[in-house]
Amino acid sequence: MLFRSSTLLPYKKINKAVANVIALDSILVLPGTYQESLVLEKPINLVSTSGPDSTRISQEPLSTELVKISDPDFNTGLNLPKYLVKGFTLVRNPQQQAQSTAFKVERGASAVLRNIVIDSFSFAISSYYGYYEVFNTIFNNNEYVIANDVASANRPNIITNATIVNTRSNITWSNTVVINKFYNTVILNKPTINFSSSPFSGPKVYFYNSVIDSRLQSYVPETGSIYSYLTNTDSAGFVNLDSKNFRLTNMSQLIGKGGVSIDRKSTRLNSSHEWISRMPSSA
Repeated sequence: MLFRSSTLLPYKKINKAVANVIALDSILVLPGTYQESLVLEKPINLVSTSGPDSTRISQEPLSTELVKISDPDFNTGLNLPKYLVKGFTLVRNPQQQAQSTAFKVERGASAVLRNIVIDSFSFAISSYYGYYEVFNTIFNNNEYVIANDVASANRPNIITNATIVNTRSNITWSNTVVINKFYNTVILNKPTINFSSSPFSGPKVYFYNSVIDSRLQSYVPETGSIYSYLTNTDSAGFVNLDSKNFRLTNMSQLIGKGGVSIDRKSTRLNSSHEWISRMPSSA
């Protein structure tokens, strides 16, 4: 159930709260599993109160996009309004047969994604004239991590403190002008999961203080990149990838990198209106 803190007006769906907030408001989501696909067309803060371990958004059947972030005015300037999504696990519906996207960012929208787990999608992030900054996020078992269509060459996309594991095709698939920069990021696959023959398609990506799978040694990133190699996930020191425990053992070489030690508590944001969610009912 969702409540407006001042009126205790109940909502059973996040989408109901989205429809009733104004720009720059915050929607605070308490623990639960929410089966719905979201369309964010106002720059708001969508924040879980307890983090991704206990707050999940599951894709609706037949929906191809779990969270669409779009600017109806299609602004193209450099000072775009920010759409913040923080503290969720996004899960593909197992009944979905068609290609599915976790985040679609389009029409001049600028998304900030923090403390997210994106699991088993065709595309983790897809953009069309959309821009994103990603922090402290885990990408697991996705076919494509990033797929970029048209965008401005003046606005690189930033991925910081990310853990990208078991990608079944491309890390990036990008238009010729779209730039992606990876900071303090880990990119590894299990020994049994191979990358595609061209795992970084499009402009060269930039790495800073990142660790990448040694099977990617033939790839030459942007000049000035700083990175090192690790054999695969078996050498990483994850507690248990099979059970999706991305924490690291004490002896792991990855300590201090990636999003494996993600913040499990989302920070409450100040806003003129705050919306709070309760565990959704079966209705």
